[in-house]
Amino acid sequence: MKILSLLAFLLGLLLVSLSYFSATHNWIWNEVFVILGFIGYTLIISAIAYFLLCLLDKRFDELSK
Repeated sequence: MKILSLLAFLLGLLLVSLSYFSATHNWIWNEVFVILGFIGYTLIISAIAYFLLCLLDKRFDELSK
């Protein structure tokens, strides 16, 4: 699951980068790339949330022992 979350994070970075470059270079179909950028932000936030929850779970297990 961690590998899948890492891949989602990297895919999100790629989508956000494409959205940024489409906005700065006035690409055709800029609106599509903006939507993909929002999807990328969602993937990034989800991956970070998963990693933080894993970290909290690991720390909680260490404290409870």
